[in-house]
Amino acid sequence: MMETKLGRRDFLRQAGVASLAGAGLVLGLAACSGEEKPAAKATAAKTGTDPCNDLSALTAEEKATRTTFQYKEVTDDPKKPCDTCNFWLTPAAGQTCGGCTLVKGPVQPKGGCISWIEVQKT
Repeated sequence: MMETKLGRRDFLRQAGVASLAGAGLVLGLAACSGEEKPAAKATAAKTGTDPCNDLSALTAEEKATRTTFQYKEVTDDPKKPCDTCNFWLTPAAGQTCGGCTLVKGPVQPKGGCISWIEVQKT
C-alpha cells in the first residue's frame, strides 16, 4: 500500500474547508433553535457603538472563541489584516464589518488574530 504525504498547503486548505463545513453546521443548527438574536447594527444604533464591536448577540462560548484566537480590533501585523485572510467573510451589503469562519461575531476588516492564513489564489 502506498502512503501519500499531505503537504502544508494541502493540509491548511483541507482544514479551511473543514472549518467552513463545521461553521455551516453550527449556523444551521442555530437557525433551527428558534432563538432570535438582535441584529448587531440595530443594537449599535440604539447604543451608539460601532457595530463591529457589538458582541451582545454572542453566547459566552462564541465570545470565548474570540479570546482563544486572540482576536484584536486592529492587527499587530499590518501585512495580515482580517480582510486579506482565507477565513474572512465579506460584509453583507451596507455593512462595514465582516465575519470569520473561526472567530465568531462581527469582525473588523483591519482586525487580526493568530490564525491568519493567506487567501489561496486559484
